[in-house]
Formats: sequence, C-alpha cells, structure tokens
Amino acid sequence: YDLELEIERIADGRFWYQKPDKGRIDVEPVKITPSMIQQREQGAIPARMKADGKPFTLKPGKAQKSICDGQRVYEIDEAAKTAHIANLPAQMMGDNIMDSPLPFLFGMPPEKAKERFRMELFRETDRANGRAYIRAYPRTNKDSGWVRAEIILDLRQYLPVAVQLTNNTGNELKCYAFGRLKVNESQSRWLGFGSRDDVFRPNLKDYQVIVVGTDEAAPPQNQAALPGNAAPGRPVGPVVPNLVGKAYQDALAELQALGLPRDKDNPENNRVSVQAGQPARVPADVYRVEKQSPQPGTPILPGTRVTITLLTKPGTTQQ
Repeated sequence: YDLELEIERIADGRFWYQKPDKGRIDVEPVKITPSMIQQREQGAIPARMKADGKPFTLKPGKAQKSICDGQRVYEIDEAAKTAHIANLPAQMMGDNIMDSPLPFLFGMPPEKAKERFRMELFRETDRANGRAYIRAYPRTNKDSGWVRAEIILDLRQYLPVAVQLTNNTGNELKCYAFGRLKVNESQSRWLGFGSRDDVFRPNLKDYQVIVVGTDEAAPPQNQAALPGNAAPGRPVGPVVPNLVGKAYQDALAELQALGLPRDKDNPENNRVSVQAGQPARVPADVYRVEKQSPQPGTPILPGTRVTITLLTKPGTTQQ
C-alpha cells in the first residue's frame, strides 16, 4: 500500500524454503479486473479507504524473482533479461540466513527473536484456530528498512500466515499473505523443476549477468539480501561467467581468458571438465552449454574448477 498516493498494488506468487539457507520467491503482477474493484467498493473484500471514502486505487504489483542458493542471492528481472548476483558473506551463510532483513520466513528461534525484536501481542491469541498476533519492533540496524512488523503466526506449524511491514517514513506498507503452506514436502514434488536442486539454481541462459556485492558484510542501508533490493557494491574480482547457451568452443575461449584452461593432456593444468547432457531439441543447440558448475558469479580462486554439461546429438550417450 502507498498511503500517500492511496494505491494498493497486488501481486501473487510462490515461496520455497529449505533449511538451513536456501530460499526462493517468485512473484507476478495480478491483472486487475472490474470484479475486483466492484468487490472492494461493495465491501465484499476489505479495503483501505481514501480520504474521500472510496477504496484505494488498484494496480498490478511488480514482478519479482529472488533466489538464495546458500552462497549467493540472485535478483532476476525477467522483462529486462538481467540477473544481479550478490555473493553472501560467510556470516550470512547457513543458519545465519535468518539474520537477513526478512527473517520471518526462516523459522527464527525464540531466543534470537527476543534478542533482535521488541515484541508484543496486538490481539488476543486465538487458540481455537491456532493463531497468535504479534507486533515486532527492530532493536538493531539489520532491520533499518522498516519500523514495525505485524505477524499472524500459525501456532501449529510456527510459520507465518501473514506479515505486514511498515517502512521508515510510515507511508508504505508491504503485506505478505501465505496460503496452502506445506511443511517437509518431498523435494521431488516441487513441481515445475527438473531436479531436486533446480528450484534454487536459476537457468540464466540468454540473461545478462551482473555481479554485485562485497566480500564483507554490507552496511545496513545496502539490503542486497532482501528480495527486491539488490544494490551495486564494489567488484569482487574475477568471477565464473554465465556460459549457459554458449557454443562449446566459445565457452572454452571465455574460460581460457580467465585463466581456466581446458587441457586434457595435462591434468595438473586442466581446470575445465566437460560432460554429456541431454539430447538437443534442435540441431543448432548441439554442443551448446546446457548447465554449468559452479554457478555464474562465483569468485575465481586458485583452485577453482569448472564443469560444463553440453547438449548432445540425439542418441549420444557419452562425450
């Protein structure tokens, strides 16, 4: 909600989280229909009201795709075909991911929550339906982007049903509502992704990759780990490029220029491995890079080795 302009923006999406430090949120704008406007005008759906007594103006929200694979954060702009990648500092990895600016999605332990927030109940606990209504105020500058959070907590799963954040100026509210929550679901049932890890490993073919961030902890005003807030930082040195979709020889040449040679005759000098992947769907894609490891944006260190998987001719079983 934009309280100054009296605008309500709506988006819909999905969220995934895997302990200790992998998460993903995909959000798409919701198309505004006459029925949605009418329901708010008639009171069928609760709505914030303008000064003139009419509901806030409805507009589509912004598309957003944010992924954390435990080592880096990807902010992907589908329309612009860009991917900003920020490497996480060591102190943000593992269980410390809950120290990010949006901690309520990561199962924060009670002792850490008490240390980080001043909390109070803003409504009587609904024990019949298993709901607690908590208002939290930040104690540290980790949460300098907001001044108050209201959380509806499911007491059976100890997961948020809804989160509302009020920004520093008090003129903007961000509301997250979560439905159809599934806990401890088999990864193989995370539909729409080819393998167990693909949900946290974006396909960056045809995307411009921009590496941002620092090797050190970011200052409070740089909330690169918060979905939607990727911000440029100082360069982190040479990084593994995005090779997906590139021809085999072009990929090798790019790696060679970065000091990562493919040298089959000298194993000690060889820094690139090649594997056979899935059959190409069209002849033009044969021997193009299907996927790579490590991911684009990974800093190149003295021991870095890159594995590229190539699309093969139909019927090919090995490279």
